[in-house]
Amino acid sequence: MRLRIFLSAILFFSSLAFYVVTIFYGLDFTDSFFHINEALHPVNDDYRFSFLLSSIFIKAVSGLFGDQLIWFRMINGILLLIPGVISFFYVKRKMDIIQSLLYGTILLFISSSLNTNILGFDTFSTLLLSLIFFTSLDYLEKNSVAKILLLSFLTVAAILTRFPNFVVLLVISGFLFYDERNSNLIKTKAFLKPVFYLLFSMFLTVLVYSLYYSDFVLVIKEEFDIAGHETTHLLKNYLNDFYKLIAISLYFLTSYEVFKFCAKKVRKPELVYIPFFIIQLLISFGIASLTKYNFTLYFVSIVLSFAVIFFKEKKSNFPNREFIILILYVICMFVNPFGSNTGLIKASFLFILFPFIAVILKPTRIKFWVGTLIVTCFLGITNKVLIPYEDANFLKLNNSVNIPKLSQIRTQGERSDYLEDVDKEIAKLLNEDINPYFYGSKSHIFNYLYPFASINIKDFNQDLMNSEINPKMQRLMKSKEKIAIFLTYKYPENSYYTDLSALEERLLNEGFEKISKGKILYYIRN
Repeated sequence: MRLRIFLSAILFFSSLAFYVVTIFYGLDFTDSFFHINEALHPVNDDYRFSFLLSSIFIKAVSGLFGDQLIWFRMINGILLLIPGVISFFYVKRKMDIIQSLLYGTILLFISSSLNTNILGFDTFSTLLLSLIFFTSLDYLEKNSVAKILLLSFLTVAAILTRFPNFVVLLVISGFLFYDERNSNLIKTKAFLKPVFYLLFSMFLTVLVYSLYYSDFVLVIKEEFDIAGHETTHLLKNYLNDFYKLIAISLYFLTSYEVFKFCAKKVRKPELVYIPFFIIQLLISFGIASLTKYNFTLYFVSIVLSFAVIFFKEKKSNFPNREFIILILYVICMFVNPFGSNTGLIKASFLFILFPFIAVILKPTRIKFWVGTLIVTCFLGITNKVLIPYEDANFLKLNNSVNIPKLSQIRTQGERSDYLEDVDKEIAKLLNEDINPYFYGSKSHIFNYLYPFASINIKDFNQDLMNSEINPKMQRLMKSKEKIAIFLTYKYPENSYYTDLSALEERLLNEGFEKISKGKILYYIRN
């Protein structure tokens, strides 16, 4: 017994160490810095409508700890752990010490695989959706007006953090109506609490936006005009991921039936478990290779398969509290991808709550789901080691960047050398009284490092091949000042800059001189 506790403790602290260490490795040039830049140096000094509260929080983090990247990553890592910690306090009475350590280990490995080290609206949204989910569970236990008010405040915070989260209004309104309809003999009373929640939440949301923006209706229109978020584009991405979800879910449903068959036919089922899950692990790596080691849809498929099997095996009890919890959880999972141009992959963020769901719902064959979660842990480790978010193999991340804001982060040699070379070039240009600027999809990291060199463009994807030049870029090109415009649209380890882009042709026509130094490319006008 003591040996099992000791080994379980080693696993737990190993997973904790793995989670902490991975915060320091891997460096993207885009998403991390887009969110930081929008918070610290917003265009026109106004925070973006679609993630207002997210920017305010990031600004507060910067004010408290400074603007070094490692602080944003550490806060992000802590926030992602909160849902798992809350879930543990819900279920700790149902588990002994070994089970508790295993639960914590699984949570940490899952959190590691989901952590892209980006402090932004996805992290805040995941935290708030988790809090809404747990508050709803408490409401099921004992409803009260205070809990409805708390749900309203959490919903408003979720919307202000990420505007597409407004669908939570419909989800929780439906949840409250269902609960009230079951507990009220007078049917008309079933509408009172849901309507109060809906109206009060909407009132608070509109009030906050009205106080911050002088004309928030115009701001909403501008946000909805952002390229890449058109309805047809979103639906296309959703459908592409939906087909993948169905295919992977069918695999899990088939695996479950095989597992059930073996458990019934073999006298000692435990002898089947290890070879069964080893085979499942190998197949999972095959699936992963087809999806380029993107496990997000794999995680979501586990939840969908669990829901289908749970409904199938316990349909005679429908509808009871367990079914309501499961339905609410599945719906909450798909709030994050709503309005996202990345398809359905962001549904995976709430997978962090799946171990909790498996414990409280007590499925018929819990060993299958525990084994699946253990396999998921191996996949999560593999994902972090082979492909850290937008960087190279973990073993290649041996270089720190000799720039104060990035000094604690380790990345591949090509990136650290490139960033340091650009830093030297910026210093040289400034000494010559030439103002540097950055443009391109990989310019976000440089706008973070050199805020004075930002063109203040809202577009995330700054496409060099677009024939329609951004108005701010046009004004900059026609200005009389001595400037150098750095073009960054790919990572330095990739081959690029072979053909002239539409923007480069325009710069040459405006009298700029092309300067190419290794991986550095900029156009200068003295």
